[in-house]
Amino acid sequence: MKRCPPSFMLNLVLMRVCMFVLSSCLGLCAAAQESLSAPEQAALKAIRPDAIRAHMRFLSDSLLTGRAPGTPGYEIAARYVAAQLEAAGLRPAGMNGTWYQTVPLRKSVIDDGKSSLVLVTTGQQDKSGEQTLVPLKDYVLSGDLNRTDTRVEAPVVFAGFGVTAKERDYDDYAGADVKGKIVVVLSNAPAKFPSTVRAYYSDWVVKQRNAVAHGAVGFMSMQLPEDQKRFAWEWIVPQIQMGNMEWLEKDGSPHNGFPELGAGAAISQSGAEKLFAGARKTLDQLFATARAGQPQSLALPVTPGSTRSVRTPRPTARTSSVRSRAPIPCCATSMWSTPRMSTTWAFARR
Repeated sequence: MKRCPPSFMLNLVLMRVCMFVLSSCLGLCAAAQESLSAPEQAALKAIRPDAIRAHMRFLSDSLLTGRAPGTPGYEIAARYVAAQLEAAGLRPAGMNGTWYQTVPLRKSVIDDGKSSLVLVTTGQQDKSGEQTLVPLKDYVLSGDLNRTDTRVEAPVVFAGFGVTAKERDYDDYAGADVKGKIVVVLSNAPAKFPSTVRAYYSDWVVKQRNAVAHGAVGFMSMQLPEDQKRFAWEWIVPQIQMGNMEWLEKDGSPHNGFPELGAGAAISQSGAEKLFAGARKTLDQLFATARAGQPQSLALPVTPGSTRSVRTPRPTARTSSVRSRAPIPCCATSMWSTPRMSTTWAFARR
């Protein structure tokens, strides 16, 4: 399961919010400038591009090491933002009269040295044995935010893009039985979809939610060859190795944690070739159907296997977000723990 690192996602969200707010403010200011009072117009004229550039230069400096939640760089950034808000004359609106609000987060990181993915071959042309896939070359596992130990034994089904879009008369799961099984899906979504619709159905949360809705117990992803050129495997691996993070709901469960999915992994081209060996259709045939925008599914010749995950919690860290009494974007804060997992997968191939 491919996910961007939490620091990347938080920074991306913050950047988009800032751009939206800035563009909205500029538009509103331009439209309403004639009706503003003299002091208000003077305040607008006091906004200087070089001052904005200076804030951006400091917050993006490499000395803050990416500003990931729970790190010193993040804490420095939070205090910088709070100081700037105070200097602007705003009042704190955080917890207990402070500038900060605590948001609990949980992060999970795979221990690759204690993880494996094994294809077990039995009863195929009188041959039997095991094929251990190469970690970080054939596959990379994603963490489990819900459990300390998991074991999944289930057949594997390829489900196209993993998309169910009734309004587009498209369903990769149509006629497929994935209940109690592990699904393998392609990244992205049918190219014939409008761009905004395609973007929605390309979202990994949407894909996983759909897999759960159809009864899947595991989730793996792979790419079309053309997508591999845009997102090279050498780039994907370190993103997933950084771990996945979600905030915790009031009941302590991770947001979009999908506890029904006991296994998650991204598969490379070499891993897919091994996983699909002996299937009724070749990868090239499946890729062609996907490019044509046709829904598809295929049960793979892989019988029940197992997944085992073990967490070793790290010490809990605490960070804080910045809140003020004004409609401005604020940083995310956290009190988070990072489990480290070891995982073993074994698939038996007929």
